[in-house]
Amino acid sequence: MKIRKSLTKFFIMLFIVFCFGGFTNAKESFAANLTLKTTDIKNKIYKINTVTIRERGKFKASIVGARQYKFYSADSSVLIVDELGNYRAKKVGNVKIIARGYNENGHFVDRQVYYVNVYPKTESAMLNTNEATLYTTDVGSAYNSNPSNRVKFKISGINYNMNTVQKKFDAANFSVISSNPNVKIESKKVESSWGELTFSGVGNSTIKINLFGKKIYFKMHLYYVTIQDTTKTVATGTSASIRLYIGKNSQKALENIGLSRVRFGSSRASVATVNRSGIVSTKKAGNAIIAVKVGNLKFGVAVSVTSQVMLQCIANAKAIYSVSTYSQAHRMENGYYDCSSLVWRAYHLLGYNFGSLYWAPTAADIARYLVNHGKQLPGMVFGDNISNYKLQAGDLAFPINSGNGRFMGINHVEIFEGYYFNGFTNNGKGYLLSPRWVTAAGVDSDAIVARP
Repeated sequence: MKIRKSLTKFFIMLFIVFCFGGFTNAKESFAANLTLKTTDIKNKIYKINTVTIRERGKFKASIVGARQYKFYSADSSVLIVDELGNYRAKKVGNVKIIARGYNENGHFVDRQVYYVNVYPKTESAMLNTNEATLYTTDVGSAYNSNPSNRVKFKISGINYNMNTVQKKFDAANFSVISSNPNVKIESKKVESSWGELTFSGVGNSTIKINLFGKKIYFKMHLYYVTIQDTTKTVATGTSASIRLYIGKNSQKALENIGLSRVRFGSSRASVATVNRSGIVSTKKAGNAIIAVKVGNLKFGVAVSVTSQVMLQCIANAKAIYSVSTYSQAHRMENGYYDCSSLVWRAYHLLGYNFGSLYWAPTAADIARYLVNHGKQLPGMVFGDNISNYKLQAGDLAFPINSGNGRFMGINHVEIFEGYYFNGFTNNGKGYLLSPRWVTAAGVDSDAIVARP
């Protein structure tokens, strides 16, 4: 008899362990009874019940006329529940819980569907950064290593591989809000616990991130930066300043940028150097690219260094050109010019006459004079002379092969003033340059170059 009673107790205990063993785990948390909220599908009022992963507890339902309930889970891979309402959250996701209500006589009264979200534990969630600063510009020649204004951050403290790209449930429980309407969030995502946001606008903002109900904040600074000049022509032995401006709240309210934000460098220190304050000191005739780095932005300034005489010659030509009208018939009269008379008059003021004291030669004759006197430079205007910025301010360019029967088919002459800085290549390591001419006519075809 004693043996029979002992066996009976053993099988009862075994039955209990078998039925409820799935709800015991040393790492699980215990929750109080959870009275489920009803979802009004007809009026689209969705009340979501929330539990955390590995949590276990007991559901309570509320059906009019019901005294007892039986519970069922539509997806036991997310959450399992026994008929009495004892549940265990197994993995992150959304699940429907069905409760069937019975009266005191055990007759079925009604059924109710509830929606339950299983969240990861986020109490210890945090980011690996609490502040980010990016810079934007509308200077077309600038290089931006982060053109989409992207901020990446590591999410730690969540024992869950969150992925808002592939998991709709994760995406639905990830939101981001900017406190400043002028700093807009263009995109957001989390993959493999790495978050990524992209921004637009200008200003300072507090960014609030909501991860499964956990609110995390960081400060975002998105500033506008511009540069005064990207091309300069200066005389040897003199200096020039590079000026940058920053807009912390808009592109209009600009101020001098703090130099602690800026890094300067010269591509040819033998021609021109630059100090921490952006002061360029010239050493000898030639060209140098001054790189100006501000955070994710990189600006370029093409500095052409020439003699004081050549600089004055360029100034003379620009002064005549600015107040004169093109005319071959009146080329030597005040208020008029053509290409060769402009060059001759600009140089004539400094005592250089191209072999003619009182009358401007044609462009072809100026070229012949310079070639005969050993002043022609190797190569043409375009090609190596541009890519390696070999031309110097004050050089003369003569397009050839026009078929006009004159020396080398030359029918035009132009004064080279310096280089335009057009942009960077090779991820900010190379340069794009183009020639800058005194007049709008310029040179756009094969042309020889001479240095008077």
